[in-house]
Amino acid sequence: MGTVWLAERSDGRFEGRAAVKFLNAGLMGHVIEERFTREGSILARLAHPQIAHLIDAGVSTIGQPYLVLEYVDGQPIDAYCDANRLTIQPRVRLFLEVLAPVAHAHAIWWCIATSSHRTCW
Repeated sequence: MGTVWLAERSDGRFEGRAAVKFLNAGLMGHVIEERFTREGSILARLAHPQIAHLIDAGVSTIGQPYLVLEYVDGQPIDAYCDANRLTIQPRVRLFLEVLAPVAHAHAIWWCIATSSHRTCW
């Protein structure tokens, strides 16, 4: 749905990195842009220590929507498992740890999608 770029602040006032996600220009259209906007709305409501938070969102000068997210340094979970030579049981434990933030994100999505978010938090 988009491409993600690593951004670094370079104005000398602050230091920091962020992940900037641009909607793929080839996919731009009402339905896809609406879905991208909904993703930003959901990210703005997420408050979980294991989910990168939304810093900003907008539209570029050429009309391309973007999201700016907290940058989290890391590696793909399968590469981590392989590099640490995890056997099946530790891999399953790690997978179960990942499910908590995923469940949280899905609960927020469900609240927004069903318009019942007033009762969700």
